[in-house]
Amino acid sequence: MAKKRRKQNKKTEVKRLSLDKLSSNEKTHLDAIIQDYIGFLGSARTPHETVEKVVEIVIDKGFVDGFSNSVKKEEGKTGLYFVNEDHSNFALVKFPKADAKEIETGMNFLGAHVDSPCLTAKMHPIIEAPEGVTLDLIPYGGFFNYHWIDADVKIIGRTMKNGNVKNFEFRAVIPDVTVHIGRKIRKGDINTAIPAESLDAYTGYRSKKQFLEYLKTHGLEEKDLCRSTLHVVPAFSPYLMPGNEMVAGYGHDDRVCCYAQVLAMLAAEPKKTSMVLGFDREEIGSTGFTGAISNFTETVVDRTLEISNGLTLSDITDAMIRKTFRKSIMISADVDIAYDSLGSSSADEKNAVKYGDGIAIVRHNGSGGQYSGNNASMHLMDQLM
Repeated sequence: MAKKRRKQNKKTEVKRLSLDKLSSNEKTHLDAIIQDYIGFLGSARTPHETVEKVVEIVIDKGFVDGFSNSVKKEEGKTGLYFVNEDHSNFALVKFPKADAKEIETGMNFLGAHVDSPCLTAKMHPIIEAPEGVTLDLIPYGGFFNYHWIDADVKIIGRTMKNGNVKNFEFRAVIPDVTVHIGRKIRKGDINTAIPAESLDAYTGYRSKKQFLEYLKTHGLEEKDLCRSTLHVVPAFSPYLMPGNEMVAGYGHDDRVCCYAQVLAMLAAEPKKTSMVLGFDREEIGSTGFTGAISNFTETVVDRTLEISNGLTLSDITDAMIRKTFRKSIMISADVDIAYDSLGSSSADEKNAVKYGDGIAIVRHNGSGGQYSGNNASMHLMDQLM
């Protein structure tokens, strides 16, 4: 079907309206950013790794911990960073050179997310199978199950024991049935032919005893997996594709926006106090204590008001917070889907984003009659455009 659709499409000259306008110096600068982004993408494979990488970048540029009780505005003049207890959310703040009261002028917000669709382990994941030790996995976020079979993966673990964070990782394989018998099994549609429960990982260890010996090298035992977070991600590293216009890699959604907003914050000379945010759990509805539905934003705004306006927490009222928010602007930075021939039957070419045409501004979204969507005001669109 894909080949048939491609033949039916009109042959048109491929243009990159934004890329084609770059000067040689701008192209050199862009190439350097792309190489840095590839490095970021390869080392920020999970929400925790993304937050830690962002903090590493901004500390190197002089940002200080905004949750520190001793920090004053003059000490945070380069910028502040905030991290939640789980190290899965972050916020960066920059103050304008001229003193401005956020209560009167509001703030500028930019928000992205730090999670991507992946597989995670169940609470008791170890299974002793005839082929050896496998790990019982479940999907996180929306994806096609067939993407994950016959896959070389990395299992990236993070846990806490006696108050100390422990990280570990190892390679594994998510197998499929052999093709010789697969024809008899794969008779369902794309959603049922490969059930999610079949996406378990072979560890390579013959016995549970051997696998537990591996955990012991990290100071862990079986029960510690109950409090661990195990993210299962593709094992291959991101790379620049031939032609130097596309990057292949896992987790563009939403590491690319996360990385771009960090660069924007580092370069910014804001007229208003400005904040960028990175949230976990967007892929499953932004719920929970690490999602955007939590009070992380309000907590960071409280602290920003304390530092910038010389207030104490007891001075800050709900009315002050609402007034600040009423004068503020927030942009949700997330990826959009570029128009391509494979998806042409599901896209409106006149309204779809195009490859290489620059920044996409999406005014409204949602599904099934714009259900659970958003619609930016004409005033905001006027300012952005």
